[in-house]
Amino acid sequence: MTPTEALTWIQGMFAANRYALTPHAQQRMRSRHIRFDDLRLAAASATRAVLQPANDRWRVEGGRDMDGDDLTLVVEVRADVLIITLY
Repeated sequence: MTPTEALTWIQGMFAANRYALTPHAQQRMRSRHIRFDDLRLAAASATRAVLQPANDRWRVEGGRDMDGDDLTLVVEVRADVLIITLY
């Protein structure tokens, strides 16, 4: 899958609410006061996906949260999008 294809697929999964959060991602959301709307907007507004070959995860970059702050997601592409972490 190319980076462009991955970004399009990930954005589509978020738009369809087809994703799951790891416990780590849930903890990061609580500690940073990130809402689900922030995740969806960050995915929708992302400009690129970068493959991390060491673990086959995609870093979804260039997105913004509801406050306009940068929000990067790290996901695994499976049957649904699985969020690994965010920063």
